[in-house]
Amino acid sequence: MPTRSGVGSTILAVVIIIALVVAAFAFLSFSSLLPRSGSSGISKTTGSCLEEVPDNARMGDYYNSSSQGSSVTYPNGTTVIFPLNSCPVPVYSDAYKIDSAIEADPRFIAAENGSAYEATSTCNCSITANSSNSTGLYAILDFVLYGNQILYPCGANNYWVYNQLGLIIVTIPINSTGGLQYSHAEIQSGPGSNTYSCTTTVETSTTLSGSTSAMQPPTWSYQGMTAAVTNSSEVKPHIVGAYYYIVMRYGAASPGNGTQLFEDIYVIGAQTVTGNWTTGYNETLTGQQIFNATVQYTEPSTYNVTGLTVKDLADSSSQTSFNATQKRAIGVALANSTVKADIVGMHYYVGFVDSQVNDSAPGYWVMIGQVNGYRSLAVLVNPGLTAVSKVIASDSPPNIGWP
Repeated sequence: MPTRSGVGSTILAVVIIIALVVAAFAFLSFSSLLPRSGSSGISKTTGSCLEEVPDNARMGDYYNSSSQGSSVTYPNGTTVIFPLNSCPVPVYSDAYKIDSAIEADPRFIAAENGSAYEATSTCNCSITANSSNSTGLYAILDFVLYGNQILYPCGANNYWVYNQLGLIIVTIPINSTGGLQYSHAEIQSGPGSNTYSCTTTVETSTTLSGSTSAMQPPTWSYQGMTAAVTNSSEVKPHIVGAYYYIVMRYGAASPGNGTQLFEDIYVIGAQTVTGNWTTGYNETLTGQQIFNATVQYTEPSTYNVTGLTVKDLADSSSQTSFNATQKRAIGVALANSTVKADIVGMHYYVGFVDSQVNDSAPGYWVMIGQVNGYRSLAVLVNPGLTAVSKVIASDSPPNIGWP
């Protein structure tokens, strides 16, 4: 039986932050796709390695035992997949403008040297990071050259990746109005990064009668351990129907042999939201718990939950209100026919609105979420606050089958 204990404000602050994280991967099954063999990079013939997709298409990632990449569902319901190690890369219109300008730069073409470096933008913005120093603010964009060789950095029973043969990093200054100064961009190329963090890659050596033999640790898997914990009689009743849950921490308790594992799962039982966007919202999260599980692993694939403690967290509340400009943006968003169709019958709330024009869009982003659910809409209202220029819908249910 699990034991219960209280938890301090520090842990509460940590898990509230984690609760705001939205799952970014949608794992689909496309067993008919087979990765290419060999280890050479992708050759570039003519044209760009980009494909512009409509702003109202839904884009996500897929992963299975034989392929991974991007999945795009178009407004007519057709789904097209784009394997990671081949051209083209699907991007929304904003990212297409940025990436295509970079890929047309003679310095970038020279850095590619005939290969096809792929933009890393399966969201609606290819800028992966911003950096600032005494000279100003910069946008940093990554372009990766993938090979066809498959790597298992954490063992054959764990996840796999395509090897990276090269990386081009583009650094672009951002001016005072938020624009990208392409003419001052710096383009640097180098080797790809194939360094990964694993909990099962430690080797030990034992000397017997003057000889040395390498002892490989057991090849336990994240998926096997998580299935054992989430299907246990103590945990499963709490995550079935829960508003949100996520693996906070996991690994081998004893790296030398890796047979005793641990996993911490954070669960939010329910979300309630009262109020409206004109007067403000009050959001409350209830049924918050942290499950700390100990798992005994026996090769090749047996996982037994040997210990479990439960930490009950206090309910938490937060308030959100909007100024006059934000309310105008919300009103325009909710009056849009596409938004109306997407939220019909849905108990929704407005979680966030830009307070001033977002220069990188440009416009005002209005974020609409489903109360105690996973559907969300990102609505871009034009700078003049007169019309909607983009609607991005997504469904991101909890998925803890992948770290």
